[in-house]
Amino acid sequence: MPPRADGLSRGGLSGSVFLADDLSCGRPFARAGFRAGGLPRGRASARAGGSAGRAISGCVPTKRAEECGAGHPARRETVTGRTPDTVRNIVARPYEGPADLRRMQDLVRAAWHPAARPHVGALAWSRFQHVGREAEWPTMLWELGDETLAWGWATPPGELELFVHPGHAELAGEVLAWFHGVTSRAGTISRTETTGTAVTILAGEEELAATLVRHGYRPGPADAPFLLRMARDLGDLPEPEVPAGFTARHVRGEEDVAGRVAVHRSAFAPSSVTEESYRNVMRAWPYRPELDCVIEAPDGRLAAYCLIWPDEVNGVGELEPVGTHRDFRRTGLARAVCLYALHRLGRTGAGSAIVHPRGDAGHPVPARLYETLGFRVVDRTVRYTRLR
Repeated sequence: MPPRADGLSRGGLSGSVFLADDLSCGRPFARAGFRAGGLPRGRASARAGGSAGRAISGCVPTKRAEECGAGHPARRETVTGRTPDTVRNIVARPYEGPADLRRMQDLVRAAWHPAARPHVGALAWSRFQHVGREAEWPTMLWELGDETLAWGWATPPGELELFVHPGHAELAGEVLAWFHGVTSRAGTISRTETTGTAVTILAGEEELAATLVRHGYRPGPADAPFLLRMARDLGDLPEPEVPAGFTARHVRGEEDVAGRVAVHRSAFAPSSVTEESYRNVMRAWPYRPELDCVIEAPDGRLAAYCLIWPDEVNGVGELEPVGTHRDFRRTGLARAVCLYALHRLGRTGAGSAIVHPRGDAGHPVPARLYETLGFRVVDRTVRYTRLR
């Protein structure tokens, strides 16, 4: 799965998959001619061709497609497919850098609705919170001309996060086949007969569950750790109550990097977040310093924080991550900084916020905090595994 996000919220649903039908996405996607506003142009073109009777298949099982992980040449694999209107060529190619993360985010944003996964912010945080991990994360994009239709992101020891355009649900099988190829090859992501491969989805995604079952996956035990999807609108927010001598504010840029990293590493030790990686986070879209909120202690240390990632198109922000320095716990600072950040999110025009804390008995405190802030559970994750 993508690297677990440090924080009270575990916002990146690791290994999550989302396939929506055309009508549930909040906008009228056309299966034959998807065009999401803002999707980048200029990628490798794919000309129409192939037999009019061919379905989209055969892309992934080839050796070339399996080799398209990190550290391998940027080879491209063409898939000839047919929509109801026309024959298409879909190209599968490896991730080439931050510009491709933006393409992945643009697809996610275009297909967003209240039950959708993941959020654009979770992708940014998961990709940039660590440094030097790219070689461990084979990632593939499926494109039609300048449109990204699907992507898959594999991480050790055999976890997958994938996202498929709602008008091309058949590509989920292609992404899974690529993933199975990557995890079966020495030198990329290894798996064992004990751990197998895994994909985590929301419990409400019944169609996705059926797709995974058809590919040999089975849900894990009911008592396994899981995440909650919690949401609230931004109306009637309580005012933050900041203890005397403490100050609520937002990050001021480079001058706060060291302190911002220090409070994060204290909150979630051991953590791999460094000053270098946090600078990468701050450069990532859609990071905004005015939504990276902190509580400053009387001695000048940063005592708590809440980072919110905005999606201005869909009007929803994600809290990812949230934490309190170990020296300042049980003082109400987490609640105060979250409310401070949520008020700032509301002033951007957003209408709602989401967060993804643990929901099992092994780590119950974060969910209780968010309940006191008015968040309510709307879904939970289920982890599917395949041993062979």
